[in-house]
Amino acid sequence: MDDFRAKSSTKNSNACVNFEAVSVTVEGKAEPILRDITLSLERSSCTLIVGPVGCGKSTFLKAILGEVPVTSGHVHFDQSGYSVAFCDQSPWLRNISVKANILGRDQFDQRWFESVTRACALEEDISRFPNGEDSLVGSGGITLSGGQKQRVALARALYARKSIVLLDDVFSALDAATSRTVFERTLGPGGLLRQGDTTVILATHSANNSLIKDLQLSQLTTTSTTVENGEVTDSGESKPSSPSASKTAEEEASPRQTGDVSLYKYYLASIGPGLTIPFILLATLYIGFGTMPAVWLRIWTERGTDASDRGVYFGVYWVWCIGTIIFSGLVVWLFFVVIIAHSASRLHWELLDSVLKAPLLFFTTVDSGVTLNRFSQDMTLVDQQLPVAFFEVVLDTLTAIASAGIIASGARYFAVLIPFCIVPLYALQKFYLRTSRQVRHLDLESKSPLYTHFTETLNGIVTIRAFGWQRDSFEDQLRLLDVSQKPYYLLFCIQRWLAVVLDLFVTVIAAILVALAVKVTHTTSSGAIGLSMVSLISLNTDLSRIITAWTNLETSLGAIARLRDFVRDTPQEEDAGAESLPAVPQGWPSAGAIDFKHVDATYKKPDEKVLEDLSLTIQPGQKVGICGRTGSGKTSLLLALLRLLDTPSGTIQVDNIDLSSHPRKAIRPHLITLPQDPVKLPGTVRTNLDPHGVFNSPSGDTDLIAALGKVFLWDDVISPRGGLDADFSELGLSHGQEQLFGLARALLQKDKGSIVLLDEATSSVDYETDRRVQEVIREGLARHTVLAVAHRLDTIQDYDLVVVMDRGRIVEKGDPRELREREGSAFRRLLVHAD
Repeated sequence: MDDFRAKSSTKNSNACVNFEAVSVTVEGKAEPILRDITLSLERSSCTLIVGPVGCGKSTFLKAILGEVPVTSGHVHFDQSGYSVAFCDQSPWLRNISVKANILGRDQFDQRWFESVTRACALEEDISRFPNGEDSLVGSGGITLSGGQKQRVALARALYARKSIVLLDDVFSALDAATSRTVFERTLGPGGLLRQGDTTVILATHSANNSLIKDLQLSQLTTTSTTVENGEVTDSGESKPSSPSASKTAEEEASPRQTGDVSLYKYYLASIGPGLTIPFILLATLYIGFGTMPAVWLRIWTERGTDASDRGVYFGVYWVWCIGTIIFSGLVVWLFFVVIIAHSASRLHWELLDSVLKAPLLFFTTVDSGVTLNRFSQDMTLVDQQLPVAFFEVVLDTLTAIASAGIIASGARYFAVLIPFCIVPLYALQKFYLRTSRQVRHLDLESKSPLYTHFTETLNGIVTIRAFGWQRDSFEDQLRLLDVSQKPYYLLFCIQRWLAVVLDLFVTVIAAILVALAVKVTHTTSSGAIGLSMVSLISLNTDLSRIITAWTNLETSLGAIARLRDFVRDTPQEEDAGAESLPAVPQGWPSAGAIDFKHVDATYKKPDEKVLEDLSLTIQPGQKVGICGRTGSGKTSLLLALLRLLDTPSGTIQVDNIDLSSHPRKAIRPHLITLPQDPVKLPGTVRTNLDPHGVFNSPSGDTDLIAALGKVFLWDDVISPRGGLDADFSELGLSHGQEQLFGLARALLQKDKGSIVLLDEATSSVDYETDRRVQEVIREGLARHTVLAVAHRLDTIQDYDLVVVMDRGRIVEKGDPRELREREGSAFRRLLVHAD
């Protein structure tokens, strides 16, 4: 087979992609990521881009996609009508069904779909899903394991049937058996990608991968492309260079209140009586002082203009005016500076606290767009529209009462009609609110899909552009935008209707007032009727504003209802009595003994077990490797130990302490955890390495640098780019380097506990780096109990204990040296597949 080859030539008649003296340098970095690459990739071939972590493999693929700036040279395609499919190292999945993710934007073809799912070894996984291929994957594929996410993303690339397929380390998250199966069914002889006129470019972290070796052995003439220190060479080692930088099961149920006093209580409780009462008093004084100048002028004119009393009248008039200014400033300061900040921060903290304390189930069943909508649009309403509406309702109501009193004083018989005026106004606002509130809720609800689509687009922009889905994504965004604007337009229309009705209402009142003033002359005076007419002019505005503000308040309270229901309905992982449980002893866990006894664990329903009758005893200081097929429950075992999963039966003990007898928040800080996808925080390298500031001292810098040096990141990667004070996001670390950074963070935390949990912590680094990292783990964590989930069996062959899992059960455990020699051993079968 002459598929696997690289030609270091400037031009090839059969070339599909040509690199001509290409160099890539990220802005602000002195050293190029790729340097002077001249390479032709042949049509209908499979080219391997091989090299250690951080050497520029992903950047090489991004250069083909046009996602990184080429500072010199050219990358061009010699194949007319080419199309590209891309599978990223970190899989991007939308919060839709498994089937829809695989289809992408293509039409459904039953036969081809079955061929693709079989090639990606997804048939068994799909059969286990609650709704089969129609099961939702959750935001970012959270309901799937890392291997399942990678295979779904790979299936999408295969299903698209593009002429060029770019694969970025797509086998790193798969166990050896699954990796071999997928490789042979896709890239092996007769594989789906070998059947058509497809050009495949596969980036991987090591040419020693057993799958690649087998293919090379089948044809001794094969070679591979090694991106070494950014240069194309035939062989050799390299130093790393800086790389390029729902609710799922059911629709969101939003409240449709028809008036709920409890919402007002909830909002006022966020303000507190200590601020509410002073605000009402100041608002009353402000309106009272603001109304009195007009009343005082009427009194002044009716009593005459005696020069001796003029100073008194002027003095009192200015007292009312100055008092109005003073109380106006006080009420505005109290509300907009103190009350809004106090209320918004309290409501935001309640919302954030409910999310932070939610169980893992919450994040697998609730779409991220729903949660984001609470923190964005709903909190925006709480911060901006709701307080303003509340402020206007209070002031406008007091103003309307004052105006009505003045009008009644101008025609005393008119006071008898005031109750009859209130009745139609109440009926009007009730009729109006019944519609506007519902429309406002629709307006709020229609934003969640918009936020979800926007965040998904940002996360998968490289994949979207690679597949050429920009137009489809843009049209989806426009469609969702149109849907979200329909309720807003209807709300605007009914607000115009309200304005017209209020104008007609005030016209009728004005006619009645004039008639009473003319016909019943002995009940009023010219000054009183003049002031009443002036007040009547403003009453129209007052009534319009009060109903509009009341409506805005009622509709904005929909955000309060959504926040309250979200906080109330979001489950908390701690039971009601968890706060009363005792804290763990000082220095726990000191030994690191772990004992699982008949443990069942679930994500959702009790009958959907991810761990079943699991029993395992781990001695202090043992190094335990956990292996098995993707989706077999390996990560679930670690999650159960962290109490992120419900364990309806069985017990988990650490150093003879039952974990269920202590609060979760007291247990987790003592377990050192390193996930497959490292946590990245905004800020500097120092902040990411030591987020709690434990090493915040000059001597502490030495420890931080030493930890980075142990994982081979300090000298060549971080030190030349600003050191500990460099902005972490601007380092442009590859996924493998981020995993190494996470390991450095774990090494710094080794004194906080004696148990270390590693979930595929080095899956994206090359084999040589992985070997050196394992030495660091053995030396730096020699006294710690280590539980390592691993697909690379080489990394756990010298561990003290190996646990083989399948379908949530332990099928085999023992010394790896004994198991690999035992006939019929499950671990031996995994090794055979790996070799």
